[in-house]
Amino acid sequence: MPRTFADDVGLLTDALTEVLVADEGEEALALHRRAVALAAGVRAGRDDDGDVLQALIAGLDLGAA
Repeated sequence: MPRTFADDVGLLTDALTEVLVADEGEEALALHRRAVALAAGVRAGRDDDGDVLQALIAGLDLGAA
């Protein structure tokens, strides 16, 4: 049976998760997941999520990246 797009999304998500955790740790993964969830909320029309996402990004320490 051929691979589906959903299969590929799952594979790439798993790979990204492994690399992110191995390189930057669980905290970075939690930050990534929070940002993705907030962005999805904005796309779904939850304007407050945009404000929270903006504050989250503004509060990042780019020197620590």
